[in-house]
Amino acid sequence: MADGLQRDRRELVVKALNDVCEGVDLIDKSIHDPFREVVNRLKESGSVVAWKALGAGGGGSVGLLCSPMGRSEAISTVEEEGWEVLDWDYDEIGMQVT
Repeated sequence: MADGLQRDRRELVVKALNDVCEGVDLIDKSIHDPFREVVNRLKESGSVVAWKALGAGGGGSVGLLCSPMGRSEAISTVEEEGWEVLDWDYDEIGMQVT
């Protein structure tokens, strides 16, 4: 994934995130189960290209990597399901201690 991010190669990021998701499922499918039905619909429609449960044991949140044109559909779908959307972005600097 780091290579894909550094080289600005979206397809490498998507593959890495999907590989991680498959690895988590090999450990325990129940980690992703709370999100799977909604996310599978979004993947089938092409709105989401990769995803992963976030936090220890899922933590009750999920990261979705949307296709370039799929963001609006993904947001409306998850909001209809009662999910809260938290926008985030990359931090170019990282944490700094002063």
